[in-house]
Amino acid sequence: MILVTGGSGFLGKAIIKEMQNRFRQDRDAGIKNTDRWNFFNYDLPRYTILDDVVDTGEENPITNYTIDQWVQEATAVIHVAAVANLNMAAAKRGHAVRTNIEGTMNVAKACARHKRGLLYISTACAYGNTEKVVVDEKCNCYPTEVYAWQKLFGEDFVREICPTTHKIIRLSTLYGPGMRPALFHHICLTKAMDGGTLTIHGDGNQGRTYCYIEDAAAAVVKLLEVGNAGEVFNVAGDEYITVNDIIAESGKLIGVNGKPVFKVVHGPDREGQIPNSRISNEKMKSLGWSPKTDHKSGMAQTLEWLRKQRSKT
Repeated sequence: MILVTGGSGFLGKAIIKEMQNRFRQDRDAGIKNTDRWNFFNYDLPRYTILDDVVDTGEENPITNYTIDQWVQEATAVIHVAAVANLNMAAAKRGHAVRTNIEGTMNVAKACARHKRGLLYISTACAYGNTEKVVVDEKCNCYPTEVYAWQKLFGEDFVREICPTTHKIIRLSTLYGPGMRPALFHHICLTKAMDGGTLTIHGDGNQGRTYCYIEDAAAAVVKLLEVGNAGEVFNVAGDEYITVNDIIAESGKLIGVNGKPVFKVVHGPDREGQIPNSRISNEKMKSLGWSPKTDHKSGMAQTLEWLRKQRSKT
């Protein structure tokens, strides 16, 4: 059993879907040794969604299992659960610390007790304003935000508690179907559909190597099988995309004459803003993974999902 914490979230759901896809691919290819997915009941892999990772001593009211018991049942753990909203992590620091740091410690301790492999989902934001233009796994970390600091503290605890059985995954900013409304792609596409005013931080030239959600999930599942324990792995897209690029693409998808129908207002830079985040994915490529979805296609698929969501209401 592969245990996924935070399995009801944006990334957690995508990881579970990817595991289901991997099972079906093996089945259709006639591969008989499918124990690595620990299936049960027809064609569904056996997985558990665990949302509350804070208290190792309390039973989950739904499952009547403690975190320790779930980890004991598992063959490996993917620790996704986190307060990932930057604003919430800063505004509700106590809650965020309990989840992002204390929760991570509890999961890591359970993995150490039962000798289970741990994939810890961290963030490329941990690099902060580093000295390099393109950031690889060897770069030093200079976090600028509360959330990034919390995830970096989590990394330190994972290394200390599970020194030989962990892998740390630093994700670039994700986007795609299922994303939170607070993420910029969601905000921008929604404005493109509704019109009005879009306020952005700074001049819009700040950029990221955004990663489409399905590609990120595929990378995480890949790392269940490849990669050395005790190492860090960056997961990022190939393209460097600015805020202005996202606005322009929204106009091409929905706007009039290829231009957005909303007005853009420039506000002050966000505190802790990383102006340029170019994350190298070369290490993951050397292990056989690469992003399959280019940004233009990813935005089109995200827009299709948003429209479907609206049609349901």
